[in-house]
Amino acid sequence: MWKFVTFHQPAFSIDAPHGKEQRMRLITDILQDYGVDLVLCGHSHCYERTRPLTFGPPAGKTQLTMNADGTVDGSMKLDLDFDGARTTTPKGLIHIVTGAGGANLYKKDLGYHPTAGNDYMLHFMADKHSFTSLEIGEHTLNVKQIAGTGEVIDQFKLSK
Repeated sequence: MWKFVTFHQPAFSIDAPHGKEQRMRLITDILQDYGVDLVLCGHSHCYERTRPLTFGPPAGKTQLTMNADGTVDGSMKLDLDFDGARTTTPKGLIHIVTGAGGANLYKKDLGYHPTAGNDYMLHFMADKHSFTSLEIGEHTLNVKQIAGTGEVIDQFKLSK
């Protein structure tokens, strides 16, 4: 029923040191074509969650390619109706960076704050250690990001 993909380096991240490391965007069409529901990554020492999105080659191109600086240009469509509470069937793939588990978190005074101008990122948190919890049901998936203190810092539901 559910399809999850995990890999180390995120395709979509807005943290300053890794935001241009976008090579994993090159496989987004495969993930979308095979109906993946959720992508879970690490690498960045923070928590990030995208809006549901679809990503493909830019207008006039037939495939995605990586630029010399590590970025991947493309056409992005966002599902702005999905709220994870009342509207729980996303039109697109949700990407989660769950890298706030134990290593040193990014400090704003060291320039590790998020880069600006990325409306695809719904949540970003780098000041609390946390982990991702999945409660998997037959037709629903409940996702929570839980801080080390037990506080739920983000949650949403997916339905099929």
